[in-house]
Amino acid sequence: MAKEVAVETGVPGEATRVVVSSGFLWQALGWLACGLALIYTYHMVLRDLFAIWWNNQDYSYGMLVGPFAAYLAWRKRGDLNGLKATPSWAGALLLLVAALIRVLGVVYYYDSLERYSLIVAVWGVVFMLSGWRRTRLMIGILLFLVLMIPLPGRIESSITLPLQRFAAQASAWVLNVMGWEAITHGNIIRMYGQDMEVAAACNGLRMVFAIVTLGCALAYLSGRPTWERLIVAGSSVVIGIGANIIRIVATGIVSQIFPESISTASVHDVAGWLMMPLALMLLWWGQYFLRSLFVGDSAYGGTGLA
Repeated sequence: MAKEVAVETGVPGEATRVVVSSGFLWQALGWLACGLALIYTYHMVLRDLFAIWWNNQDYSYGMLVGPFAAYLAWRKRGDLNGLKATPSWAGALLLLVAALIRVLGVVYYYDSLERYSLIVAVWGVVFMLSGWRRTRLMIGILLFLVLMIPLPGRIESSITLPLQRFAAQASAWVLNVMGWEAITHGNIIRMYGQDMEVAAACNGLRMVFAIVTLGCALAYLSGRPTWERLIVAGSSVVIGIGANIIRIVATGIVSQIFPESISTASVHDVAGWLMMPLALMLLWWGQYFLRSLFVGDSAYGGTGLA
């Protein structure tokens, strides 16, 4: 059922008639109601997440994940509009799962469960209002939302120290290969006349997370087959770790060449900013290389996960 609405054009006696579908209005109201309900239900979780994104540099990229996911969904509006929305009560089951996850998080004082329940709740709302056919087109976008959630504290702690030591050892090895004498003692790199500590903030976790988020976004936008996207997304982990090693090596070399005129902290910060363009270039080059292996979509046997 459709309804005609008269819209004034500003010219006396003239008006433009726009046909508005009542079904569209009900869908819009449904999305608005569910969105407001999610915000109201998870406003404490959202506040905590924003505080983490704002205060913790390791996860500052998280505040960009949601808007970028919305942009990705907007890019697919043509494909989504071509499919009829078939609301499914199966989405309500996901909402129930999200509620149970959140209850466990509250009972056991585990904040990460509450945060992940927010993502599951978003999945449930999308599935309930859109149905399987539309949700299937947005699987990649919905999975992308997981990147906005910080790692649980125990997992992050178990990763931090090994990454610190690996970054120190790998950087010392690269320095030795380049002709600079460097030895490691735990997470400290000892060079001539100075000790350079690979602190917790320099373990590369921050850079890995940021570059993985960038890699997943580029993989999705590429429109390439699923296997190719997975390779690009997986390579972003290696590129993130490698970029952190390059930053440490550059800091060590500059501090040896200019031991007094340039501070190590300044070099470290500048090198960190330069690593993102480098990572972007490497990701683009990887996509170009994979694209050059085959010509035409028929060689892949599919169009990949949208």
